[in-house]
Amino acid sequence: MAPLLIVVALVQRVSRAEAPIARHHTSTSSHRTSKFTLIVVRPGPPSPCTVTMVENRSPRWKGKNGSIHCCGGVRGSRGSYADAMSEESSGEGKGSNEILGDGTVRLRPLRPGDLTAHANGCDSVVNQWTNGGRVSTVEEHLAWLNRNARAWRDGGPVVDLAIELCDTGEHVGVVGVQRGLPYLDPGEVNLTYALYGGQRGRGFATAAVSLAMRLAVDQEPVTAFLIRCSPVNSSSAAVARRLGFSYVGCVVEGSEPLDRYVLSAAALPRG
Repeated sequence: MAPLLIVVALVQRVSRAEAPIARHHTSTSSHRTSKFTLIVVRPGPPSPCTVTMVENRSPRWKGKNGSIHCCGGVRGSRGSYADAMSEESSGEGKGSNEILGDGTVRLRPLRPGDLTAHANGCDSVVNQWTNGGRVSTVEEHLAWLNRNARAWRDGGPVVDLAIELCDTGEHVGVVGVQRGLPYLDPGEVNLTYALYGGQRGRGFATAAVSLAMRLAVDQEPVTAFLIRCSPVNSSSAAVARRLGFSYVGCVVEGSEPLDRYVLSAAALPRG
């Protein structure tokens, strides 16, 4: 019996600047373009690539070889998805949708198009400290990206943002700004961060967390920032210490002991 082939059709509106896949097929007559992206999911043995078809109602949008292109994909529980999904873009402003930057890294909203970078970047180190060692499925990664895209758009109290390099635009990790959680007092903000495999030890987490604190203060009043990490996660603790956080003790949350580091918002540089 031939293997089952599942095809998921997505309709997107994107600008030319926001179409990293098959961008040579975008229209040259309009600043905003529409495209259909067919994402093929093949059950069975893992495949090193994903097939993505991009086409439009107009024949001139079809590329060579029937507009079928192979690109690096991410294996999921049922096969692999193409990294060809993105949020609606107005085509205005910076292509990265930058929120805040310091010349080395910048923060921007997460989007479904981050699927490949995020899923591939979540190596054993990320999974150990953020997911109890479990490897998330592609579906779970995509749901998480969509949830954070909505949280930023809706001004939600808990949101993760992408960390990008300013010089290359490479997506190297995520940083989270969290308010209103049960263990936080009014005005307190919890900070989370994770760098993808191959991106650690270069100061990106420290820079991103510093930007996240600036962003949080700009959004609404903050009294203090909190970083929580495992007592054996020395890399995470080093980020807190470099930023001036003070160790205030270890608290057991559920069954997990977590060291707590605190920084008063009044200690942040002004201007």
